[in-house]
Amino acid sequence: LYNLGLALKGLREYDDAVTKFREVIVRHPNHIGALNNLGTTLNGPTNKDEALSSLKKAADLAPEEYVIAYNLAKRQADYHEWENAEENYKNVLKINKNFEPANTNLANLMRDTGRLEEAIVIYGKLLSSTSLLSSTHSNYIANLNYVCEGDNDFIYRESREWSRRHSATKHTISSAFKNERVPDRRLKIGYVSPDFRWHSNNYFFEPLLFSHHSENVETYCFSDNQYDDEATKDLIRSADNWRSILGMTDSEAVNLIRKDKIDILVDLTGHMANNRLTMFSLKPSPIQVTWLGYPNTTGLAAIDYRLADDITDPEGDTDKHHSEKIFRIPDGFLCFRPPEVTPKIVNPPCKENKYITFGSFNNIAKLARVTIDNWAKVLHETPGSRLYLKALALSSQTAKESIYHSFEKLGISRDRIDLAPRVTSTEEHLSLYRKIDIALDTFPYNGTTTTFEALWMGVPVISLMGQRHASRVGGSILLRLKLNEFVAA
Repeated sequence: LYNLGLALKGLREYDDAVTKFREVIVRHPNHIGALNNLGTTLNGPTNKDEALSSLKKAADLAPEEYVIAYNLAKRQADYHEWENAEENYKNVLKINKNFEPANTNLANLMRDTGRLEEAIVIYGKLLSSTSLLSSTHSNYIANLNYVCEGDNDFIYRESREWSRRHSATKHTISSAFKNERVPDRRLKIGYVSPDFRWHSNNYFFEPLLFSHHSENVETYCFSDNQYDDEATKDLIRSADNWRSILGMTDSEAVNLIRKDKIDILVDLTGHMANNRLTMFSLKPSPIQVTWLGYPNTTGLAAIDYRLADDITDPEGDTDKHHSEKIFRIPDGFLCFRPPEVTPKIVNPPCKENKYITFGSFNNIAKLARVTIDNWAKVLHETPGSRLYLKALALSSQTAKESIYHSFEKLGISRDRIDLAPRVTSTEEHLSLYRKIDIALDTFPYNGTTTTFEALWMGVPVISLMGQRHASRVGGSILLRLKLNEFVAA
């Protein structure tokens, strides 16, 4: 039964694999392999308790098996049990200090809980490894966008280094593309993402997918989702064709894409988590584009274009920091579709409170030291004002204490700061904007979805324009809405 479960898991028949692992555990409650594989195969929020309890039991039964402890830590991080995950990653590294996945995920956890500088140190140490994983290297590059404002040449060089080390250019499939060369036929456009589910990107991607002109374009979604949800079902309905590439090797995915004769393949992830850039380096499509999910160059020669606009990426210096040709969309590089049901807009809370509440709902990895320094000045210069922050990682006591401590060092007492964790529903999330008078955009890594949401709920957003895409998105949004006075230079 156990080996059948493993075979089903290898065939990506996950529901059937879960059934077999459960059967094994009923007959043999201490079967370490079944407990471990059940915990790593179960997905989605409804399976949280069973996944974690299975892995905890496996780890207790085999304390010397650091890979099981790593699996437990990874799932704890997935389910936002931050302190437990950190402890278990550190336990893994006590047994095997060179286990790269544990080092990488510990760095990611530190980033997500507001300790970005500590995370960068860990990534930096990993770069010297000759067996460096492409995903680890991508994490390092993605995180440079949070801290290296103005040093665009450095990020470009590091991105090109990623390509040099991980691109499969030597193994690129060399056979000619079999796409039909007929001028008036429908174009086949494919999109690749691990986030075809409830994810902030889909506020921008779903309306695009839905609005493609079917007489001109046939759409394909190549999904690398770990699990699907209701948002996935909406995307499936909007796409002409749906393919899962979860668990496929790069070569298998390339063969599938080439078999479909995709004309233009669009990467929606860049160097963010679970990307398939190594697959794109094999050139599965004659034209390849990157857009939306990542605010900088991929560094890959195999990707031809990056979609942006003339505010996020002004002509001139930005071009020389890209391996891709920047294609600037005249009216902005994205368009936001708000949720169908949103709360009623109310008067700003200062009317009743008699003081100003500033706020931000961006993830706390974006709260760079320079951001906190400037927000502290804003609070000092606005008597009686308060700051309201909401983020997923603020369920972590470690993250909360880190923020309190950062502001206290700058003379802002913790009783002027309200910290709130993520809420379950979109409507509840949007309702919390009623607590804010003025939203402050993060920098050098601006918000995007959060900026649109605040504006949609009637809350003004103040954004500082920087020197690259990540620090100019807020300006792009506000200037196109003719809210020029909300953009600071």
